[in-house]
Amino acid sequence: MIRNFRTFVVLFFALTLSGFASAQTTFQLRYKGYALGAHAIDMDIEAQIAPTSYLFRSSTRTVGLADMLARRRVVDTATGIIGPQGLQLQTYVHDEQHKSVTTSIQGTQRTRRVPDGSVTTTNLVDEAVGALDVGSGILQAAYMISQSGSCNGSFRLTDGSTVGEAVSRNAGLVTLPQRGRQRFGGQALLCQISTRTLVNKPLNITNIEMWMSPMGNSGIYMPIKMNWTLEGQVVEMYLDAMSVQ
Repeated sequence: MIRNFRTFVVLFFALTLSGFASAQTTFQLRYKGYALGAHAIDMDIEAQIAPTSYLFRSSTRTVGLADMLARRRVVDTATGIIGPQGLQLQTYVHDEQHKSVTTSIQGTQRTRRVPDGSVTTTNLVDEAVGALDVGSGILQAAYMISQSGSCNGSFRLTDGSTVGEAVSRNAGLVTLPQRGRQRFGGQALLCQISTRTLVNKPLNITNIEMWMSPMGNSGIYMPIKMNWTLEGQVVEMYLDAMSVQ
């Protein structure tokens, strides 16, 4: 029996860390989201992680009563490179299919296409250049864990319209029991991310909690549970299905 918690933490990560990605690994993850106790959101994630590059695509849709009250169909796609300091976003597309509005970021420019077909291109504010989208932020936390066993750190975060600073804090190892909505349980590293705006407009997402656990034999940590605070409302996201290739 390991009686010293610090020793347990060291052994836990020594047995599971194996670098970020020695070969391309593809994750297919499905989450079910609950707000005010009701099933409100389904999210499908595809993450392709190679030694020096990544792709992150998420498809989010409302269900049930939430779909009747505030229908949303959103697809986010991000690509970038992986360097010594972590992820560097190259392209990001935020497609609000329920509005027929698409926002894309490439380099220092932001382009917005609206239903009438008109396109507006503007330069990003200085603070937004190099910022990560939320999906890339999840992978950045996974990268930090792969390098040090901790998700402590900070990075800039954008939702396509504004930018903020995200501060990630390692809140320690916890055990999630496998029951009810929690289909995937066990030991997980709890990462708590708080955001603050760097410009006048605040981010829609203010806090993220992620329970990170190694997926399959990949050694790469991904969330088995997430709590997102969106415009003051907490949405609990539970991993419902997964495959790793």
